[in-house]
Amino acid sequence: EQILTASDRLCSSMGDAAEMVKQAKILAQSTAQLVSSLRRQAESATDDLDEQNKLLTAAKMLADATAKMVESAKVCASQPNDTELQYRLKRAAEELR
Repeated sequence: EQILTASDRLCSSMGDAAEMVKQAKILAQSTAQLVSSLRRQAESATDDLDEQNKLLTAAKMLADATAKMVESAKVCASQPNDTELQYRLKRAAEELR
């Protein structure tokens, strides 16, 4: 739920780069917790390799999308008046979601 809330807030904050970056940080923390949870679940699914692979794949996809969104947030924070960078951050958050 926190992931959905933070991504909604980020997307609705267009024009306010500081708020977008703040929500991106919250989103990154939440997805990091989810990635950790997925990895723990994969570790405990030792008797089902298919399930383990699905969980690890999901964790990797989420981690990659999070890294992309974090990079977009850093760039946006460095140039807060650039609306194109804000749109890139918004798209990265939408992809993460």
